[in-house]
Amino acid sequence: MAQLRYCFPLTSALALFLSTPLLSSPRGDTLLYADLNGDATPDTIHVVSTADGYDVLNGCTITINGRTIGIPLEDVYQIDVAVQDLDAGDHRQELLLTTTGAGDVVDHRVVRIGRGGLAISNSLSGTLSFAGGGVVQAQQWMGFWSIARSYRLDEESMSWEELPQELYQLNAAGTTTKAVTLLSAHEPKAKPLTKLKPKTEVTIVGCIPTNPAGGTQGEDWYQIKTATGATGWLQLKDFRDKITLPWQGS
Repeated sequence: MAQLRYCFPLTSALALFLSTPLLSSPRGDTLLYADLNGDATPDTIHVVSTADGYDVLNGCTITINGRTIGIPLEDVYQIDVAVQDLDAGDHRQELLLTTTGAGDVVDHRVVRIGRGGLAISNSLSGTLSFAGGGVVQAQQWMGFWSIARSYRLDEESMSWEELPQELYQLNAAGTTTKAVTLLSAHEPKAKPLTKLKPKTEVTIVGCIPTNPAGGTQGEDWYQIKTATGATGWLQLKDFRDKITLPWQGS
């Protein structure tokens, strides 16, 4: 059944998923108070969701101090509303709207009081944690491993700006099922480093994503190490079907 839930102020990402549902009707309605504009006075926040005849949420409206913003939804069966302080230095809180949809895909949007009215961010997927200083970490599944990407919300555009790392570390063991040639660098025209025979044990030790989160991952570069110490590079598209790895569902 479609749900709208209110979470108390978050101290960790876990709190977002452990709060007790307050509403479980197809049409959710909740009222909460928080200082969203930094004037030390609680703002009145009214959140209403609507569902179609199949109990799928198809819309949500958020009214703060009499100003309303509408949010169209698709294939969503649960909404969680929480108050979160992304940056303690600005003396204001944000409203965090989390939707769970088909395939248990979780997306997050931030609502703020802007100069021209209410402003809502684009969606950010994954399990969130808050590092302070306006930095948000999103744990996202990459098929056979989980990446922790860092983001900061741009106040003007209300879009999430990724703070990329040069290399994301991981430790995934696998075995080649077909012959595969490692490259000496993470570029398509790099010189071949070594050719691995089938049944060679390898470890995927690092990743350089080349596409935004949620985009095609086949172009991502992975650093691969053999038992003999040889370390080279391959794009995911070139080894996905040649190395056994703990893919989701396998």
